[in-house]
Amino acid sequence: MLDIILHGSQITSEQLQKTAKTADELTTSALSANNDVAAIQAFLVEAGVGSEHTLRRYRRECLRFIAWVHRYLNKQLISLKREDILAYRLFLQAPTSTWQQAGLMIPELPGFIPFPNALTNGKSVDAVMKVVGSLLSYLHAQGYIQINPAFRLKPLGENTALGHQQPKAFNREEWQFVIDGIRRLPVATAGQRNFVERARYIVAVAYGTGIREHEMATHTHQAIIQTDLGYELNILGKGAMRRLIPLNEGVVDAICRFRHYHSLDNTLKADDFPFASPIKPVKQQAQFAGNLSTRQLRAFHRQLLTKLTDQAGAEISAEFTASILSKGFHTYRHTAITHLANQPNAMIERVRLFAGHQDINTTKLYILTEREELQTYIQDHYIQW
Repeated sequence: MLDIILHGSQITSEQLQKTAKTADELTTSALSANNDVAAIQAFLVEAGVGSEHTLRRYRRECLRFIAWVHRYLNKQLISLKREDILAYRLFLQAPTSTWQQAGLMIPELPGFIPFPNALTNGKSVDAVMKVVGSLLSYLHAQGYIQINPAFRLKPLGENTALGHQQPKAFNREEWQFVIDGIRRLPVATAGQRNFVERARYIVAVAYGTGIREHEMATHTHQAIIQTDLGYELNILGKGAMRRLIPLNEGVVDAICRFRHYHSLDNTLKADDFPFASPIKPVKQQAQFAGNLSTRQLRAFHRQLLTKLTDQAGAEISAEFTASILSKGFHTYRHTAITHLANQPNAMIERVRLFAGHQDINTTKLYILTEREELQTYIQDHYIQW
């Protein structure tokens, strides 16, 4: 029955009613679900709205957690105590061998490994516990469980003072390396040329619009609209929030160039041409291929960064190589917002609108000072006795 959590399609209230079982002690719940799996399905319906990526991640974490509760603790969610939540957090850091193999503890999913690796990083553990906490908070609010045993769980990871966080964006040297590297990639064969053109297109759109990877993977050129202000992207993004992103000349040129490369008119059109383009975005009879999935998009990004570092070879240090390869696809968005937020006389409210942030304080996190600039800035800040 647990396989429903991972592979369940769109869940309707009627399906939840069919899955629910009668339990006298749960009659005060606001949910129609009267068993743990159905309750989790109800949570996933609301938690995953508007984001395929979020839904997939929540499904995985909920599946692992409920399997551990049922088959390790031999408990139901309603009977969980604070010490059980602390025990699960410790388990994430040192899972037993039977839970690190496929098919043993969750036979309904013979290919699924519940806990493939121990989580050694505090922030990684915190990310998992955040999903668990969200689940339990939801179930408590709906009356399905009487207490929330994860309430105000103290995080394990360290916090960093504002302005001193490890940059999530490419720094100036790294970003120039990426741009110059793409320009230098070989185009002698058709396969090489296809790769370079696709890289130029995807990177230009990701950076020029600041859209998230799941937004790129779920939108086509149908999202391009023409208004009195010019071309804009009509994006349904995180939290089911819709926003309009202006397309400047550089982004328009990159889109038109890639369309023209695939034998289409060198103009913008609202059609099904994919933003997360596969190798062949245009099929026969002008039919368009679907977008890459977010996983495939991340794989293409990793392939690109590997090509760039291999191409540079001994020109770059091992430390620089490691830093480049550590950057995920989301780094393009971080880099775009960081560059806009740190322009001279930047208007942070405009950057917030571009990024689609609800809270302007989130946008302010992108206002960074390079360590070298900070070093120079404080040179004369001392007492001379």
